[in-house]
Amino acid sequence: MDQQAGALGKLEEAIKHSDLQMRALSAEVNRFQGVLAEFDKVLRALNDKAIDVDRRVTELTGRIEVKVGTLATQQGDQAVKLDALEKTVAAAVATVNENSRGLGELKRVMEDSLGKQAVGGEVPEATGPAGPGSAAKDPSNGASRTAPASTLSDKEAYDRAQQHFGQGHYDVALTSFRVFLVQYPDSPLVPNAHFWMGECYVRARDYERGLEQYEHVVRKYPKSTKAAPALYRKAMTFLELNNKEAAKSALRQLIADYPKSEDSQRAKAKLASLR
Repeated sequence: MDQQAGALGKLEEAIKHSDLQMRALSAEVNRFQGVLAEFDKVLRALNDKAIDVDRRVTELTGRIEVKVGTLATQQGDQAVKLDALEKTVAAAVATVNENSRGLGELKRVMEDSLGKQAVGGEVPEATGPAGPGSAAKDPSNGASRTAPASTLSDKEAYDRAQQHFGQGHYDVALTSFRVFLVQYPDSPLVPNAHFWMGECYVRARDYERGLEQYEHVVRKYPKSTKAAPALYRKAMTFLELNNKEAAKSALRQLIADYPKSEDSQRAKAKLASLR
């Protein structure tokens, strides 16, 4: 009995000791749970701050991108404006140079055709037959002058203008053809001159004046060798202007009026390709 009582006492002591340990462990668990709860609150706060920072960074990035894009657009616009200004200045300089060259060529052609004395503004004195009591004026004393004869034939003047065209100097060629028409209005090369004036205008992209010259050849000189080519070039110019119907009309007129010409065959092939 004494042994059982002793064993029971030890068991009770062990139970009490275990109970104390359980209480201590429970308190420790409760404390740890409190720490975890506080830690969770801190994590949540940090997460909220991180979200807010990310939102602000996104907004700031968007603003920066907008400003950068605006600056790039402004710089691009300035570059475009500068480029346009440079092109305008270059075009103006080229125009001045072309006009200067054209004027120089005009003077040279006129000097060759009419003589430097006439171009310089000197007017020859009119002289009449020597009558009674009058002495013939001696040309050597400078009192009598006669107008110098032209140094170029119509063919030579025409060939020179065509040479300028062949060299790509269309403004100079146009000036030379104009001078030719003034000096040699009755030359058989007049229709040709009008045709090549049309070519000069078209090469300079002045299509309206080019068409006028082609039409002038066709209407005023229908029997010239340039009438059929003028109709064909008229059609090609209309195609440059995206006016297909007008081009077809010119090609049909060419085929009808000049059926035996080389240009008529070209016109048939071109007309077939436009259908």
